Amino acid sequence: MRQIPSIGRILQTDYWAMLSGLAPLIGWVMYAVALYANLRFEPGRFIWIAVALTVIGIPALVWRISLIRSVFERGVAVDGVITDVGFYRDRGRVEFQYTYEERVLHGGNALHRNARTRRLIAGQAVMVVVDTEKPERAFLLQPYIDA
Repeated sequence: MRQIPSIGRILQTDYWAMLSGLAPLIGWVMYAVALYANLRFEPGRFIWIAVALTVIGIPALVWRISLIRSVFERGVAVDGVITDVGFYRDRGRVEFQYTYEERVLHGGNALHRNARTRRLIAGQAVMVVVDTEKPERAFLLQPYIDA
């Protein structure tokens, strides 16, 4: 049985998914603060920011979750090695190399710093889930699935 990451695990791990999910929330909190804190700013302006962040953020979140889950569903796991790990505060990027159909490919994932991603180090052997339709698209297995 294929393991597919849960929506919660994707939000905890994938930086772009987490950012897409937070954007509408931040917009509506800004609007609520402007509305109820009696600020000098016109609260009506903040509603447009909240609506824009919602219109952009929710579809981006749905797309990102669907993309990751579909790669895990139809993709294949191959051996890979982490070539670089860089985190700044709560976000970072992990670069890796893998071989698929006799081609050496390079990939990277923008990850949110958490207990699972802190364990990733350069030179570490990892499993990489490769999109068979687009082999340049790949995700590290370990942060998304407890392996």
